[in-house]
Amino acid sequence: MMNKNILKALILTVASLSLVACGGGDEKTPTPTTPVTPPTGGGDDDDTGGDTGTIKDFKVNIVVDVNTVGEGESLSFPVTLTDANADIVTTINKAIPDNTYSVAFTQLTSTTGVIDVTVGELIRDSSTSFTINFDDTTNIINSTISINLINTSAIAILKKSESAVRNVNALLLMTPEKKLINRISELAKIVNNENYTNFSSSFSSTEAAYLEEQTKERLLNIAATLDEANKRYFAQQGSENDFPDTLVSFEQNLSALTSIKVENINHQIEQTGGLVSEIKTGAYEYSEEYDTFSLFIGNEELGSYNDDGTWVFKNEFKLLTSVVIPNIETCEAQ
Repeated sequence: MMNKNILKALILTVASLSLVACGGGDEKTPTPTTPVTPPTGGGDDDDTGGDTGTIKDFKVNIVVDVNTVGEGESLSFPVTLTDANADIVTTINKAIPDNTYSVAFTQLTSTTGVIDVTVGELIRDSSTSFTINFDDTTNIINSTISINLINTSAIAILKKSESAVRNVNALLLMTPEKKLINRISELAKIVNNENYTNFSSSFSSTEAAYLEEQTKERLLNIAATLDEANKRYFAQQGSENDFPDTLVSFEQNLSALTSIKVENINHQIEQTGGLVSEIKTGAYEYSEEYDTFSLFIGNEELGSYNDDGTWVFKNEFKLLTSVVIPNIETCEAQ
């Protein structure tokens, strides 16, 4: 029988080997780690660690009280800048490429500026727009402004053209010239009854009638041409350059139409013995005051405009008032 002491020693040896195989005697406990919190952004300071930057609420306000500007004139739009991050950089884009006007932005202070529009020479009225881009390095704001460009130099030309079209039929009747011939001839007959002579032109009556009809036809054709030019202009398809030569031709033909009658007028005047002064006549001129063409109004040898813009004939030509300006009030004998 095995000795008890030997058996106890064997048991202890086996137990010791088991512990070593499991590594139980030499295992170390792991050291816990502490979590690392990333740094918080520093806002608008100058360091670089963790800053994300703050974008300001950049705004632009433009005051557009008037958007109509005439030829050779300028128009300004005040600008207010809110929370601009830096000096403003601008770019300007026109809706229609157009060199007749220029646009410029000037930054006056950090919060104010002005947009200046300057108009050069125009050939017609037009409506257009431009877009201005404001860049403060963090944000871009686009603002569009509509403007009306007025061709002021064409206003008088258009009035004359429209009047020619509207009054051509009345002009062909030559009523003032005929009335003046009749009144002066009646006076000439009274003053110089024995020696009074009728007017005899260098043309025969047949030639005069033919020339008159030809001239009237030309005037009607020119008036039709002017009418078409007016329509094209207001449809923004034509320009003021369509009018001058045609208007000159219109006035020249009017003068040709009345030349014989003007000779007749002065022939009758010569026979009044000085009671009526010689009437100097020239080409027809357009009168804005009465919106018509006239051989007499505007002729400085016959009269002048007073302070309120009304045409007044000189005393020796007062007879013309009732002939040329029939709508003016005159005193009548009671």
